[in-house]
Amino acid sequence: RWQLGRLLGTSVPELHRFLERLGRGDVAADTPVAEHQKNSVLDWLARTRLGLARIDSERVQAQGRQQRLQQLYTALVQCNQAIARCSDADELLTQICRVVVEHGGMRLAWVGRVMPPGQRVSPVAWFGEGTDYLRGLQVSVDDAIASGQGQTGLAYRTDQAVWVQDFANSPVTRPWHERGAQFGWGSSAGIPLHQGGVVCGVLNVYTDLTQAFDDDVRHLLLEMTADIDYALNNLAREAQRQQAQAALRESQSRFLLAQEAAHLGVWEFDLATGAGYWSPECERLYRLAPGTLKNNKDWRALVHPADLAVIDAQWAQRVMKGQGFEVEYRLRPDTGPERWLLSKGQAQYGSEGQPLRLAGINMDITARKQAQAVLQIKDAALDASLSGVAMADLQGRLTYVNPAFCRLFGVAPEAALGQPAAAYWRAGKDGADLLQTLSRRGHTSEVLQGQRANGEHYVAMMAVTQVLDHTGMPLCLVSAFT
Repeated sequence: RWQLGRLLGTSVPELHRFLERLGRGDVAADTPVAEHQKNSVLDWLARTRLGLARIDSERVQAQGRQQRLQQLYTALVQCNQAIARCSDADELLTQICRVVVEHGGMRLAWVGRVMPPGQRVSPVAWFGEGTDYLRGLQVSVDDAIASGQGQTGLAYRTDQAVWVQDFANSPVTRPWHERGAQFGWGSSAGIPLHQGGVVCGVLNVYTDLTQAFDDDVRHLLLEMTADIDYALNNLAREAQRQQAQAALRESQSRFLLAQEAAHLGVWEFDLATGAGYWSPECERLYRLAPGTLKNNKDWRALVHPADLAVIDAQWAQRVMKGQGFEVEYRLRPDTGPERWLLSKGQAQYGSEGQPLRLAGINMDITARKQAQAVLQIKDAALDASLSGVAMADLQGRLTYVNPAFCRLFGVAPEAALGQPAAAYWRAGKDGADLLQTLSRRGHTSEVLQGQRANGEHYVAMMAVTQVLDHTGMPLCLVSAFT
């Protein structure tokens, strides 16, 4: 029992509780391992938890980045629509600030212009939860004073975007560190706006995340401000209006091409009237010609009846509570082969908090769903197989065993995983020569004879194969026992 305790590193109930936490996906809690517990099962599980926690953290970061990019893509569409709707510059800039916050994931957006006399910058449009930040804010474009050395002054004078990735510690924002701390700014940016080729103002955006402006985010924000510049020129002179419209169409064309390449469709509709817009790529996802979908009723008629309840539940659980939504659903069987779509978006709300419009994206996830189904079938087939199957890494450590393997060798899965496969290949003998054979030939087989823990004897035929990737590099080892 002492040797078993040293091997396990802790009590069996404690190991069981730890495995239950891992099985639930709970990898957050740290598991301290004392020096005398090194190289035990507990130590291996603790290192496994660290690896899973790192993978989970990377997944969350990637999802957060993807969500921010999707928000900005939606904001770009909304920005272009605001440009088409607005009739004067003040209305346009106010709508742009709203779009950047509501659809782009920023906390605050404001546009500053230099107001004569002097070189002081005054806000002319703003939107967000931190608008109190602007009360009494001292900003200038004069490079001789501290308030002119910030992102707004630098962007105005240099005609270059200024990206502040760490608001609390950047020298660019030093005069506003204390003020920014009250609002939780993590990153900020100042992007110059132009009219007639001359800087006429600066779009300032703020978020609570540090390092928020990677290359993709910068590209989208710069594309957005380019569209704003065209619109300002359009509102200034009729001739420039024609030029701005051409640039807008080009921008929309690029966006539609990007949608088509990514199989990503954009949509929105009015909740009061049901009338809506589905981009051409979005309608192609529904196997429709561009311009076919007119309203929400037309769209619902295309959704698999069994999945409408899931969509309606998202409405009740998230949209009515002011949250974004994400739902997966199928098209009706009579529209063609099975197709799964992912829909993500959010609502625009009125002054009393009632949802007015929905806007979002559609993505074809059929291939992913089919791959998941194939994996589930493979997992079920392996579990149901009468032959023992085991997988090992290139160092010969077991990473998977099926039930038939466990019955053949009289071992529990948790006891086998992570152990040297040679313990089963050669009944406890060194398997180094077998690994060398696999490395040289790619496969081998032999007859095994051994004794289970309960004393029963077994005889099995073993075949081991080295699995290669598409480039011919080894991935893992697979063995079958009959």
